[in-house]
Amino acid sequence: MPEHEAKLAKFRIPAAGWTRIKQTADVLCIAHKGQQLLSADSHPTLYMAIPALESPMGAWEKLQSQQYANDPVMRKVLDAGLKKMGDYYLKMEKSDAYSIAMILTPYRHYQTAPSEANRTPITDDTELWGDIWDTATTAPPEFHRYLKEEPTLRPSAGGQDSLTYWYSHRATYPDLSRMAIDYLAIQGSATAVERVWSSASNTDTRNRNRLSPARFEALQFLKAAYRKDRKNALTTEEQKAQQAARLKDIEADMWQEEVDDDVIVLLDM
Repeated sequence: MPEHEAKLAKFRIPAAGWTRIKQTADVLCIAHKGQQLLSADSHPTLYMAIPALESPMGAWEKLQSQQYANDPVMRKVLDAGLKKMGDYYLKMEKSDAYSIAMILTPYRHYQTAPSEANRTPITDDTELWGDIWDTATTAPPEFHRYLKEEPTLRPSAGGQDSLTYWYSHRATYPDLSRMAIDYLAIQGSATAVERVWSSASNTDTRNRNRLSPARFEALQFLKAAYRKDRKNALTTEEQKAQQAARLKDIEADMWQEEVDDDVIVLLDM
């Protein structure tokens, strides 16, 4: 065996190693789906923060008690992940913003998600509002009227999105519509902001280091507008092709068995 092949052989991953890698990837994909829910930059996402955290936690707990009940390694991995998510959950409970965003989402109205089925039902409207108002009597009447309404249809089912809803109901619920402007504008994650910074770094190159702040800001707005117009101009077929290409990049084809076998064969050559 040539010397370089002998050195590479030390790094060969056995079949059991590939199995472990796939198990780890499957666990991380569960959390990744939750993160993707909060990564949009064109509509409010904060109302999904609690469900996006509780859903992976529930899935991991199920894996821990069923599929990996007799696997100490994966149980330890899941323990670490659940502990970290639990820390985030405790931090979220210290802020009213998450619950308020859920309430102010007209097609949500603080309905419980499947992962929240074991929660104690909240029957008092004022209990939902926490400490925003000092007493029940200080809560505006429009708040109680709003909660008595049936949740609207989701945008995917033909209903209004949150921003359109509150704009069209700004006269009916003046106080709540102003609160919606403040709370629904909060990003569910830093992904959208990171995209802006990444785009800015491509604009602010060494060849353009004399751009004034005002001109730099204008360029960023133009870039965003052009990008949005290009996306809106795509046909349905082009959008599907774009989505398929993105999914192909995201999905881990390397975890498929045929790829695993090919890699092992190459290392054996």
